[in-house]
Amino acid sequence: MTENLDVVSGTSLSSGGLFVALDAAREASGADIDALKNQETTVVAEVDETIVDSTTDVVIVGGGGAGLAAAVSAHQNGAKVILIEKTPRIGGNTIISGAAYNAADPERQAMLEMTDNEEETIETILIEEQEDSLVQEWQATLQLEWEAY
Repeated sequence: MTENLDVVSGTSLSSGGLFVALDAAREASGADIDALKNQETTVVAEVDETIVDSTTDVVIVGGGGAGLAAAVSAHQNGAKVILIEKTPRIGGNTIISGAAYNAADPERQAMLEMTDNEEETIETILIEEQEDSLVQEWQATLQLEWEAY
């Protein structure tokens, strides 16, 4: 039944939590869950897949933080830019990460000191036991960077 609900790109955890709550509420109300799951769905809107013929200087594929930064930079340097994004909204992984992003600026970074809270956050991330191999790899990289810091 929740399989028939739309989700917003970039809100996977929030959408998942909502689906669990909806299923629990339906079950608690005595709803026929199997009947609800087997209902046919209807398409509310069709996607316009019209192919547009266009000329540009730069095409950016991906509207996440990096793609948006690249598009802005290209535009600021005089290029005509087309940005293509596969999801319903721009933002990519930057939205999933809660809009936090990394940016390199060694001169400015050298002047900044990490707060106790920031240090505690990193140390907490490093001691958390991870099951996902990709997260373990990221955690190992963070450990090396933390030691270098």
